[in-house]
Amino acid sequence: MSVFDNLTKRIMKISKLFLFFVVCMAANAQDVKSGTIIVVSKSKAKVIIAADSRVTTAQGLPIDDYCKITRLNSKLAFAAAGSIEDHSGFLPQDLWFKASEVAREVDQTFKPDIGLPNQSTVWQKAKNWGLVLSDRLRRGILLNSNHANDLLSHQKPTLGAIFIQGIFAGVEKNGNLSVAVATVQYDPPRKGWTTPIAQPLIEAGDPPDKFTWIDPYGVTQIAWNYIHRSDSDFSKEIKTAQLGPIDQFDENIPIKLVQRTITEDTTPELQKVVGGKIDAVRLLAGKGVEWITPQRCPTVPIPKH
Repeated sequence: MSVFDNLTKRIMKISKLFLFFVVCMAANAQDVKSGTIIVVSKSKAKVIIAADSRVTTAQGLPIDDYCKITRLNSKLAFAAAGSIEDHSGFLPQDLWFKASEVAREVDQTFKPDIGLPNQSTVWQKAKNWGLVLSDRLRRGILLNSNHANDLLSHQKPTLGAIFIQGIFAGVEKNGNLSVAVATVQYDPPRKGWTTPIAQPLIEAGDPPDKFTWIDPYGVTQIAWNYIHRSDSDFSKEIKTAQLGPIDQFDENIPIKLVQRTITEDTTPELQKVVGGKIDAVRLLAGKGVEWITPQRCPTVPIPKH
């Protein structure tokens, strides 16, 4: 079993823990924005990213027009799930971040690593983004360990907590599609172990050429149920689309999975961490990033001055 298979199982096991983690951060920090449902479908012909637009602030109030998908350039899209923005007392001001702005900086300053000739450009950018966010989280914990311990005290010591996930999808120079996901994870100190406090794990692989794979990120349970079960008409619709011609995959499937996550979440409305408008983009092999839904987000985040 690969490290990425293990990561997927670990993410599924701690999905409830992750939800509690992001809610705890929103309740305790001064300005942390968190929560998300993102669905990604991928094949060698087409990648679709769909996301909700709700974030939860420190005051517990939902904001329903946050842009979670960013078109970094004509060939590269980015989306983030988890604690996607932090301007809180948990992190010193020089460590504050907005996930999409970090992705923009990584993209605009990128230089290929000649020591990794077999890794795609998308993979390398995901790795660089993960290293930046891991460094900021690690330094924030070290500088404010008491507050970090309060935020993370609910964890089981043998597990970790996902802090944030960054999804990079792009068209490589050879025209092929590539998707890489950087998961920044907090690993609590364990006796007898020497491990980083925060570290990125990069999940990547060639998109399939015979079918379309679908992955949800963030609040995943409702989407996973539809993807992996076959006892509903929608589940059967998903399976038919996944096994059909990859260039004809129904682009509405990821959008519907996001919508169903929003509508079928039984959490009281003001306590939901998913909601708002749905944004979606497509990437086609040999082409680039196109908006499926009406574009309401800038191509790249506007830098703050």
